[in-house]
Amino acid sequence: MATQSDITAFVVLNLLSGVPETVVGQRLEQLGVQAHWAASFVAVVGFAIEKARQGLSRQELLESLAARSVEASLAQEITTTIRANLARHIAQQLILSQRQAGMAADNIPHLEIPNLIQFFNGEETSREWVQAVNGEVAFAMTQAQAGVAPQAIYQALLARGVNFYLARGMADGVSRVLSASTTAGSTGLANGSGPVPQEGMNRPAATDSHIVLAYNRLEISDDGCTARIGKQKSGPNLLLLLAVGSPKQFRIATLTTLLAENSPFIYSIELDFYFPENMGRIRPEQWPSLLNLSPELLQAVRQKRAILMFFFAGEARSFSVQTAYGPVCMYDHFLAFMTTHDLPATGVWVLNGNLAGAMEYEAWKLTRFGARNPELFQIRFCECYSALSQRLIQLHEAGWEMHFETADDDPEAINYCRRPLNRPATEIYLPPEAWEAALAAGALRPSLYLCMNRAIRGHRVMLVLHLFKNGVLDRGLVSLQPIGESNERLMANHPYGPWWQDLKKRLPLIIDRPVVAQDAPGYYQEGVNGSFGGTRKNWPFQQSYFNFVTETNFYDNTLFVSEKIFTPMLHGQPFVVFGSAGTLAYLHQLGFQTFQPLWSEQYDGMHHAGARMNELLAVVDKITLLSQEQARELYRQALPALRHNYQTLRTMVSPLDRVLQEMMAEIV
Repeated sequence: MATQSDITAFVVLNLLSGVPETVVGQRLEQLGVQAHWAASFVAVVGFAIEKARQGLSRQELLESLAARSVEASLAQEITTTIRANLARHIAQQLILSQRQAGMAADNIPHLEIPNLIQFFNGEETSREWVQAVNGEVAFAMTQAQAGVAPQAIYQALLARGVNFYLARGMADGVSRVLSASTTAGSTGLANGSGPVPQEGMNRPAATDSHIVLAYNRLEISDDGCTARIGKQKSGPNLLLLLAVGSPKQFRIATLTTLLAENSPFIYSIELDFYFPENMGRIRPEQWPSLLNLSPELLQAVRQKRAILMFFFAGEARSFSVQTAYGPVCMYDHFLAFMTTHDLPATGVWVLNGNLAGAMEYEAWKLTRFGARNPELFQIRFCECYSALSQRLIQLHEAGWEMHFETADDDPEAINYCRRPLNRPATEIYLPPEAWEAALAAGALRPSLYLCMNRAIRGHRVMLVLHLFKNGVLDRGLVSLQPIGESNERLMANHPYGPWWQDLKKRLPLIIDRPVVAQDAPGYYQEGVNGSFGGTRKNWPFQQSYFNFVTETNFYDNTLFVSEKIFTPMLHGQPFVVFGSAGTLAYLHQLGFQTFQPLWSEQYDGMHHAGARMNELLAVVDKITLLSQEQARELYRQALPALRHNYQTLRTMVSPLDRVLQEMMAEIV
């Protein structure tokens, strides 16, 4: 049974991460908390957070809670938990504000900089205290510039007397700032002409050393262009695909070879979407047998010559799940695996593609350890698709392409290939100069928008149905396949049911060709009905103005971005994203620009899926009412941002590249 401290920490972390109060209350009910009490407690904590954001001192916050008849010990617990967690967030914002020239104080979320003076360390702090914080920030920045890893910076700050939350915020913040692609923030219009480009702070990718990946059951062709490996999961091994396409950055070798050379390496275990259900029922002491981890490999990890990486950067889901055999938290299992086999904390890394997963992780840590800070495995919340999309266009420009396919002579093996491109790269991507030349020529594009939907998901069906109901489906290029009998039953009582009966007669909707069985696992290597940026054709992008991107996730509480959002950047299309709340904010962090006020992007801050869907459909309605001439003018205004995004994606150091470089620095 969860303690009151656990419940307080859970509610605070959820609310600070932007989860609506009603949703937090529902989550408490799922944990067995009485509904009426849950709603009241969440409201009290929400009130306290709002007061803390206004800069109230500890005593003022306690008095505010007392005025609401909150019992004294509970008020103390709420106040301490809120201030401790806000401290970490604000420390990161302070660092960012120092490093990002020209950023106004009111752009810093939740608290203005002057309020920091009275926020930290309790009652009466001073400007001298803020100066002391700045001194610690300067120390952390110097360490990061010297290549010291975030965990080591964190430990050094603790040794200097910096408190736990502030030290973690500084260590994470300086590393993030130094590797940031550009200043964060939303974009706007300059004199009504279009989104204002922002200068980036990109650093060139390292070329003086390789990222070394080790695999079992690996065969490499003599020319290094093909790697064959046994299947690790149902889909492709995304990291290996990236590595085969990046010979200047990666070295791929067999585990046996690297152990014999005594070379440092990363051993990657790419996890399937259902790994919590599959691995959660296996005791950690049995993982070496399950995952084919040899004693020699584990010894190399203990000697800090190797890193075990659990790679889940291509998916997003909760790591705490309810299974047929009981609840499973994979963070418990990763920790048990590390301790059972006596592996160092720096030797076990988990890459989680849920960019909002930090809240779940921090809640687990607080619940499990409280204020203690034991050495844990390394966790990074990181997507891999910006790196894959970047590598694709770089390969195409150099006359190559990536491909993977099941081996003809071994159905349990997959060949990952880098092979010469058999057509001009301009048939795949056109550079910004070509977009501008076509616009200057004055011709109108025949379609208003492009909307690609391969796998059936609820939000995709909803969008296509909405377009059909409003009579604008034929103004765009849209793909959608039949939805199957189980979904048919759901549609029978749907408000759009009458329109569905007419739409399904037109399915499948095909842009250029059907999706067929033999497309798996390489279905996205040809055509455009899928959404991955492989050797596709560029004509649908050049014959439409806007892209309605239907991301993988929409209705859950994750934040996940896939190749679907980066593809329109490479093809020069403004986009509206049917995806997780916070998707556009993440793109801004990477240095990309989006398209407000060409249209409202208020939807990105809406955590309630229904409200977000309604706001998105309202945006779609405005766009689909445009004439072709109006669409061309709106596209013209978007060109500065389109050009900026294209160049940023081609040249940035991707989040995955940064994490892999950080890992190699631990063992080289």
